Amino acid sequence: MPKGENHLQSNIDNSFEFKRVLIVEDEKLIALSLKTLVESLGYSVAEILGSGEEAVEFLRENPVEIVLMDINLGSKMDGVTAAEIIHKDFGVPFIFISAFSDSETLERAKKTRPYGYLIKPFDRRNLNTTLELALYRHKAEKKALEYEQTRHAFIKAIPDLVFMRINSEGIILEL
Repeated sequence: MPKGENHLQSNIDNSFEFKRVLIVEDEKLIALSLKTLVESLGYSVAEILGSGEEAVEFLRENPVEIVLMDINLGSKMDGVTAAEIIHKDFGVPFIFISAFSDSETLERAKKTRPYGYLIKPFDRRNLNTTLELALYRHKAEKKALEYEQTRHAFIKAIPDLVFMRINSEGIILEL
């Protein structure tokens, strides 16, 4: 092995982010098919659960990067309610999957600000695009929130009025 190649391989391995997906789908055949599809895209399926209650309980102990949530679950807590709790309590993004696209269902779902909405049946390409965009949006929102918190703490710590010149990337150029 040429000198430095081992170091390069180590950097490649460390840069790979293994993304865990929680699938919440009450129809077993669809859930298993979805699991196969998700894994074929290079993701890891943390668990397949059939109810909103199970999903909320699972996330108390098990971190995941994203949740694929069926809207109509055969339990007391439907997918919309579960997604609201999951996002609020755990900060985990979610994508709705549903066979229903009627305006009432869509309006309820929109109020939760989902990271995506897939109509069943969907294909591998649509799932991949939706997952990638959802994870990108979540990461960007997290970064923006961290920046805002840092900026707020910085400004609060300064006792006098300060003028700042900031570039388009949020970097302070002058104080």
